[in-house]
Amino acid sequence: MKTYPLSQSQLGVFLEMIQHPQMTQYNLGYMTSLPKSIDLDRFEQALRTIYANCPAFRIRFLTEDDELRQTVDETRELPIFRLTLSESECEEYLQTALRPFDPFNDVLCRFHLIETPDRIVFLVDFSHLIADGTSVALLFGKVYLPLAYAGKSLPKPSYSLLSWAEDEESTFHTAAYEKDREYFRQHYQGCEALSLSESVSDPLGKYIRYDGHLPMAEVAEWCRRYDTAPNLLLMAAFAYTLSVVGRESSSVFTTTSHGRIQRRLREAFGMFVRTVPVRALVNPDTKVTDFVKSFRTELMGTIRHGSYPFSHFCRDLQMKPGISFNFYSGGITEEIKLGEESYPCCRLDSNTTCSDLTFTVVERDGQYDLRAESSDRLYSPGFLRTMVQTVKTVAQDMMLHPQSPLSSLSLVTKAEQAELIRLQSGQLW
Repeated sequence: MKTYPLSQSQLGVFLEMIQHPQMTQYNLGYMTSLPKSIDLDRFEQALRTIYANCPAFRIRFLTEDDELRQTVDETRELPIFRLTLSESECEEYLQTALRPFDPFNDVLCRFHLIETPDRIVFLVDFSHLIADGTSVALLFGKVYLPLAYAGKSLPKPSYSLLSWAEDEESTFHTAAYEKDREYFRQHYQGCEALSLSESVSDPLGKYIRYDGHLPMAEVAEWCRRYDTAPNLLLMAAFAYTLSVVGRESSSVFTTTSHGRIQRRLREAFGMFVRTVPVRALVNPDTKVTDFVKSFRTELMGTIRHGSYPFSHFCRDLQMKPGISFNFYSGGITEEIKLGEESYPCCRLDSNTTCSDLTFTVVERDGQYDLRAESSDRLYSPGFLRTMVQTVKTVAQDMMLHPQSPLSSLSLVTKAEQAELIRLQSGQLW
């Protein structure tokens, strides 16, 4: 039985799962309501076909000579749970459907087919160790499932997650790797990772979230006019808000990319997400459009120097930024397709998490869904609400005053700043 190393992204997730085995932060759970006309036997067979044909679904983890490794296990069957429930029973079931994965002993994906009097509820739950948002939203929901349900052959990708883990490991300590490491060492010299919470030493708690919305068309038009992109505008608004709340002129947070820059990764199912650090320097005299565009340069630097993993960055620079900003676009929509019909998915919230402040932007129904998420041990619901509202108003103010200096942004008043600081410190919990 051939074994493989873990990718650095997998390793980071794995270590957090082992540290907090009761955590569901790395469950990728989605719920979809389907019509009663769906053939459940045929649907179940489609899931088993996908499982049999996609090696990443059958990955398990093991230790070999005291080293953490992964392999494809052909001996374990796919867990599919078929239930008949009332609507109220179904809603109650969904509240606790996400359960932690044991990476050594569990199949790392689970499917639920729940029949109610009015609908079929399909629940998918992947461990982030074997899948990412691109894999679930694009490959599973829009390619594998419709093909398998129609009885058609699945595509056979020429490259896999396991091959990627081997290839990534082979780049360590090459000349390109050393060059990239030096770039990050110099770029982040003197920087410190920022957290807005005073409880980072004990982060595990209940998952909390607050959502706000911003019209996509409004943002798209402004970005076309000023030759930039929505992810840069919203990242800039987030970075500026972070600077005001943290009372620091510079901050370091993280963002994630789909990690599929190489063509051979674009149709591979697996966990290819790359976490990268982002340095934000807030100079009051910088023009808004220049500040927004500075993040393009920052992100391009992480691509040009991509052979240096985030885990090595944290180890070598003794810095692990916990706050993150994520922007999902380019077809990463929450839906599945069967035949000619598309059915929207609803992301199931984690039950337990150790996550610091995470700000996520998702396209949904012509709006940008602005989500602030965290552990309730770190922040209050009121703090998340105020963060979302502030980032939204900062983005709108940036669009209203593109040629003005950052110092002119007035939507974060001293009173709002004081409220955020009180909420951050727990005084209004």
